[in-house]
Amino acid sequence: MRTQAITHSIKTNSLGRVLFALFFALFLYFQANSQTLEIGTAQSCPGSIATVSINISNTTNVGAITLYIDYDTTMVDTIYLANINPLISSAMFNDMTNGVGGPRLGILAISWYASAPGVNFTTAVLADIKMKVLGGSCSLSFSTSCEIADYTAQTINVNYINGNLSVPYNPIFSFQPLPLSINTTDNGFYTITATNYDSIRWQIKQSGEWLDVQNNSVFQGFNNDTLFVNHPTTNLDGVYLRCTVSNICSTTNSDSAVLLIADLSGNNNELSFANIYPNPFSNHISIDFSQSSFIEKINIYQIDGKYVKSIIKNNYISHLYISNLKELQKGTYFLEIISAPKNDNKLNAIYKLIKN
Repeated sequence: MRTQAITHSIKTNSLGRVLFALFFALFLYFQANSQTLEIGTAQSCPGSIATVSINISNTTNVGAITLYIDYDTTMVDTIYLANINPLISSAMFNDMTNGVGGPRLGILAISWYASAPGVNFTTAVLADIKMKVLGGSCSLSFSTSCEIADYTAQTINVNYINGNLSVPYNPIFSFQPLPLSINTTDNGFYTITATNYDSIRWQIKQSGEWLDVQNNSVFQGFNNDTLFVNHPTTNLDGVYLRCTVSNICSTTNSDSAVLLIADLSGNNNELSFANIYPNPFSNHISIDFSQSSFIEKINIYQIDGKYVKSIIKNNYISHLYISNLKELQKGTYFLEIISAPKNDNKLNAIYKLIKN
């Protein structure tokens, strides 16, 4: 009996897996072949003409189309159709108003009737919606009165999918690049935190002109949020760098941050190197300096640039122990060391720390 029960269980499980696979395959088939009318999505800028496509798929024997697309008149102006599919070239459209010459209702009406047997669509653009963008985000929604029918006037069951037009917000920096001071044998980095951008690039100011940084033996990561500086030469001492972030509508520049380079062949007593450990840390960190340096203060910032705490020293030190870090939440922090060399020019060195 036990053997029969096990055999029955195996057969049942096998049948279940077969049925599941069959139903899943049918689901994918019908999903891929569903009759769909979909308004696309797009981003554009105020004052420009935006294009959003109406796409149709897997719909056959279409004899009539009646569509009402709702939009926000405060966000969109001058709305009309373009690039109408040749199969429905006689389609009519109207930006509906409250009476002749009255205020717009925020409804784009589209109608088409076949003069011969219905037409078939596999995957195609039915038409493009053109509109002048005023600003903000605007949904483009099919109303419940939409209908697609076949040539015998029978309603075709179509899946209507709404679309959207949006205007991106201006890029914003929440963490600006900080000044960097390193020596010719060390590595360092600049970093930023920003939102609402699609592209990013670092720039360097040379001969009074901002030029795009290129990846080379010194700079790496010119189009990332962190720009690494590797073994810089002294001819770059005193240059300024900044980060530029952009989207389709606007560009924002970060604050400029100086790059100061110490040549270790001299004896200028500048802050040259700090070894910070443990990193990641839990409750405390230790800092060893390769030479006794005059440390004015040390600042700790969150990844978004929010100030956390400062340690004031105003003294020459070679080792520093910082405790009472247990209260910090897990995450990424930046530690800024501000030193004051003999020539009284303050130097900043930035290090990334991880709290676990």
